[in-house]
Amino acid sequence: MRQLENVVLVEFNPALPSAGSQFVMPRHGALTVGSKLKEAGYNVTYLYEPLVDEITSKKIMSFNPDLVAFTAISPAISKVESVARELSNEGVEILLGGEHASITPGSVDFADYIIVKEGEQIAVQLLEALKNEKSIDNIPNLIHRQNGGYVENASIEPSQLPFDYKYDLNIVEGFSSMTWFQRQILKLPLQTTRGCPRVCNFCVTEDLFGKGYRRREFEPVLLDIEEGLKYDANSFMVVDNSFGMGKKTNLLEAIISEDYGAKLTALVTADVSKNRHVVELMRRAGITNVSLGIESTDNDVLTELNKSQEINDVIEAIKVFHDHGISVLGLFMVGANYDTVDTVRRIPDFALENNIDKIQIASLTFLPPPSRQSSNGYNLIPGIPFDYYNGHFVTLFPQNMRPSVMQREIGDAYDKFYSVPNTLSAITHAGRGVNALRGKAAVGYVMRKIIGESVREQGHIEF
Repeated sequence: MRQLENVVLVEFNPALPSAGSQFVMPRHGALTVGSKLKEAGYNVTYLYEPLVDEITSKKIMSFNPDLVAFTAISPAISKVESVARELSNEGVEILLGGEHASITPGSVDFADYIIVKEGEQIAVQLLEALKNEKSIDNIPNLIHRQNGGYVENASIEPSQLPFDYKYDLNIVEGFSSMTWFQRQILKLPLQTTRGCPRVCNFCVTEDLFGKGYRRREFEPVLLDIEEGLKYDANSFMVVDNSFGMGKKTNLLEAIISEDYGAKLTALVTADVSKNRHVVELMRRAGITNVSLGIESTDNDVLTELNKSQEINDVIEAIKVFHDHGISVLGLFMVGANYDTVDTVRRIPDFALENNIDKIQIASLTFLPPPSRQSSNGYNLIPGIPFDYYNGHFVTLFPQNMRPSVMQREIGDAYDKFYSVPNTLSAITHAGRGVNALRGKAAVGYVMRKIIGESVREQGHIEF
């Protein structure tokens, strides 16, 4: 039997600042994998960069790992690769999972094992086989080294795997000793469903969770909330692709009954607001903020993106959420073929006219070949490093404007929406007042700073 007891799980921040990196929010997938491995009897240490000092190969080796598992999004993969190669030189085997591994595994040549799509069940199967020196050739959704190259095992739909886990936050190094400031920006991920019945043509959900839409039993969701509260973590980010779809009343009523006092933020689509009873339950359950996937104010763009909504649906949804005292972060996307300079400039005007509390504008992004994600005919700018694929940089050629123009227009849209007068006006928002002002000012500062850096970084791109 092989010695395989100590597992170090590592998560780096992106190489360049992004909206997500402004929070303390360990990735949901890494938490589930680490928790399942701990449950299976392994000694798991989860090194999450915002909670520990700089993560180096020397620091990782201080935990005497028998295997090191990295989770990575594409904007962090360069940091992962650098440290992983150093560890390989020390004779440590490397496991890679996460979004980058699932979407573009062919771009990776430094890992011994790559898990594609959901990882918590596959990781346990892999480590059990390695420990007992058994073949790994029949473990599904696994890519591994063989004869100087890589072999990809048979693929199965994640829906064939158990949707079964519960958090063990004790694995996260430094979680119990966070500073006051870290606790203020903490968002603990919470998942109630996987997948999405929609087929928006820019989304990677199917690449990560396969086809279909699965609901998690609500009892384990409550256990995850309670696990967070044990560590005084009472702010949660619901990471479902669209919270509110399907039957959510039992879960919401259970959270209300437990009276946790937790604050939740959820990603939603406009159609959720059509059921006002569900929206009222969301408010009572502690959902104080929603991130509303708007994408565009132009119906032609929404059709192009296969968004299954029209702008009037969005306007009504904003009103319904505000009527229930729920703050709205409007999520927009720029770069579709129907987008023009005017459609970008309409974003802040639309947001101000409809009293949207905060906005975030992403650049339409598809990973380059050998990505498994289809670019749907959009023309990608060649040669851009993965560091820049964080949604803030323009990485494709828009049809109706130059990339440099689109990058600057996004910055101008932020400047207009988050100008001092428009930010101060947030205090007049009914029922939200000072909190609305504080939230808008904080997000505005962060987003304008990030976009300013994006413009400077890509200032040489004038084509």
